[in-house]
Amino acid sequence: MLHASRATAGSAVLALLFTMLVATAQPAAAAVHNGTITTTAGSHTVTATVSVRDVSVPEWGKSVTIDVNYASPTATVTAAPHATDLILTNRATGGTRVLELAGSGSRQTARFAEDGSATYDVGLRGSATADGAAVTFDHDQVTSFTVTRETRPWIEVWPGMAAVGAAYKVSAGMERFEQREYRPAMGATVALWFTPKGSTKAVRKKTVTLGSTGSFSASFTNQGPGSWEMRYGGDQGYSPSSAAVTVSNFSRGTHTATYTQKMKDTWLSATVQASDIVMTHRGVTATVDVRFRHNGTRADWDTDAFLEARNARNETAFGDLTQVSGGHYSGRIRFDAYTSAGMHTVAAMTDVKVYYGPGDGDYDWHFMRTETTAPFVVRRITMLDTRLSTSTPKKGSVYTVQVSLRKLSVSQANRASYQPASRALVRLSFDPTGPAKAQYVKTVRTNSEGKVSMRTTAKRSGTWIARYAGTTTTYTSSTDSARITLR
Repeated sequence: MLHASRATAGSAVLALLFTMLVATAQPAAAAVHNGTITTTAGSHTVTATVSVRDVSVPEWGKSVTIDVNYASPTATVTAAPHATDLILTNRATGGTRVLELAGSGSRQTARFAEDGSATYDVGLRGSATADGAAVTFDHDQVTSFTVTRETRPWIEVWPGMAAVGAAYKVSAGMERFEQREYRPAMGATVALWFTPKGSTKAVRKKTVTLGSTGSFSASFTNQGPGSWEMRYGGDQGYSPSSAAVTVSNFSRGTHTATYTQKMKDTWLSATVQASDIVMTHRGVTATVDVRFRHNGTRADWDTDAFLEARNARNETAFGDLTQVSGGHYSGRIRFDAYTSAGMHTVAAMTDVKVYYGPGDGDYDWHFMRTETTAPFVVRRITMLDTRLSTSTPKKGSVYTVQVSLRKLSVSQANRASYQPASRALVRLSFDPTGPAKAQYVKTVRTNSEGKVSMRTTAKRSGTWIARYAGTTTTYTSSTDSARITLR
């Protein structure tokens, strides 16, 4: 599967480094906690509001920002620099740390770095003035916030589109930041949900406690298109997250899939559109359409982004992505002629920092990853050749309809060429000249040389039509005709 190749695939391609921003939706609704203290200074009422967000800490730590805003309806409030502190108390251990507030006037700020997980109660102690009158704050708890460690989920479906009633496999898993690195989330309980296409109601299909690999797989019967989602609800130490991918019924043509990764209230999605490929002896270059979206205030692409195609035999192909506009990208990927026919997937693989805070510093962002796999089918081309022993027979005479079928084949040396297609079924029809409709004559099977020969009596002018239906995932259909005119 594609997930297994994440660590090494980037070095195998000429990838494009992204520094452009993708199109944004509305900013994420970050979990903000506001606590308010109201006190008096002479005849003035003064309010101090402490504001802080819950944070999810990645492996390089997180800068936590706490703001204090002062206001009074009747006076100008001024906070003296270095005269007011925030007292952070770890609710589990009782340990405290003191943060000195910086700034003056009606707003002050404190920041500290955190790389663990805990719930903190925030107290405020210090002084300010309201039109010269002294204001004193001495409160052990004004508000609280939670620091959790980041979790990174993923989900894949193979094949990306199965026939109705056929089986397919859903694989999913999660990493979490612990002991200075991301590790498989052993022991975490996750749930697998499915939402049928056109419905808003998700159905829980499986609940799993992850083992040592931090992943699992489950087989399901395709009962229709929809979206699979793995959800992790989080706990006291780790933040909630989810990953979802769409699946479709087997069909021919153009296919679209969307992958969404969510960390707390921040999400990143990619939609990939790929078309089936008709393989010739010269190979094919395919175009893949990719559209990124997120709900942060901005996004920075700080690693390579590229395309990777893969099939069940682990044959791979790579390509790069170039920006069309905003979050719209286009990629080209080359498939050699010896690429196996059948089901493939192409993935847009990206790493990105999605900012969900005010954007005034390098904090309040999630390091997110999409691996969006859209299915497509590689079919090898076929060629029919239909000929008549004579194209102008006399009425009542006997003539021969000859059909030859060739298919693109690949040798053990990975050389592609057109070879006779033996034991293939070819449908013969005759379309008489005039208003009469074409009529089915018979279905014949080619011999070891890929040929069919059928003797018939000349009864009317018209056109012989030979058609090979092709196969679901291997060969294209082909049609050829030959015209006969009685004399």
